Amino acid sequence: MRFCWYSPELARCSNVLLVGSAEGRVKNLSVWPGQRTPRRLRASTAAESALRLAGDPGRRLWLSGIDWVTMSHYDADSLLAVWAVLEPETALRHADALVEAAQASAFERFTSVRGVQFDLTLRAFEDPERSPLGADLVSGDPETDWERLTALLIELLPEALLRPEAFRSLWEEEWQAIQRALTLVHLGEVQARELAGLSLLESAEPTQWRVWFATARQDCVLAVRSVAGGWQYELRYRPESWYDLPERAGRARRDCAPLAQALDALEGTELWHAVPTDYVCLAGLFSGERRGRRLLASRLPPEMVAEIVTGYLEPALLPYPDVAFGL
Repeated sequence: MRFCWYSPELARCSNVLLVGSAEGRVKNLSVWPGQRTPRRLRASTAAESALRLAGDPGRRLWLSGIDWVTMSHYDADSLLAVWAVLEPETALRHADALVEAAQASAFERFTSVRGVQFDLTLRAFEDPERSPLGADLVSGDPETDWERLTALLIELLPEALLRPEAFRSLWEEEWQAIQRALTLVHLGEVQARELAGLSLLESAEPTQWRVWFATARQDCVLAVRSVAGGWQYELRYRPESWYDLPERAGRARRDCAPLAQALDALEGTELWHAVPTDYVCLAGLFSGERRGRRLLASRLPPEMVAEIVTGYLEPALLPYPDVAFGL
């Protein structure tokens, strides 16, 4: 078997295994909606499914006729799944590190030091301003760039997974910000409250979603930051709330567009913006226009916003009868 980047033509081929996503009708190892992973191989990430395949007695039979392993989405989970299919014995020897990195990627979660640092390394490789490939990365065709990156990173495994310190220059700045956020949580300087269907986290520091998701318990997390003139808000669904996982059966994301409209009505101006539910890691809404890393301030206090959001998520709990969601 060999690796190639996914293209629509491959969807009609019978000798292809697609990992990470669920396009086409080829054989599949995935957690995306529409996935066709065999039940015995299903896990919380594509990489973990590939590990199960690596140790499965029926592996040779299931892969008979497969010449190509492909992926259509550049992230650590998909990359590690491809690698585990191509190098099953090596992947099984390093299963713990693989799972930590795959979950750090798929769920934007703090799993372990090396897991997060590996994920940050992959994200840096994709960034033209930080990538070791520099200007050579930008070909004008993202698909070509992703294929080149993935092929290169497969060659760097498992060393890059086990010894991320070799890529310190790529992840150190973001790692320090994560460490700072973990310290604030430990010192109690991040105020966390669990409400009905919503975790509310207030901090004076910029949001670090890996740490916030690790701190919160609910599917929806509302991050609040006090700024001059009011507050900045970002509401996100956990990434895993989008994936097709057995433990999440019957739990769907709600479209936040009506919620943004209701909050705008209270603001008296267009300030709130909804992000569609099919955005894996960004789904939800935020206040203000994005200007670099800054958001414009909302004048609505956190208690009011939290109560309106919980009322939208759990209609029976709506505390303001005059709020109209346009449903």
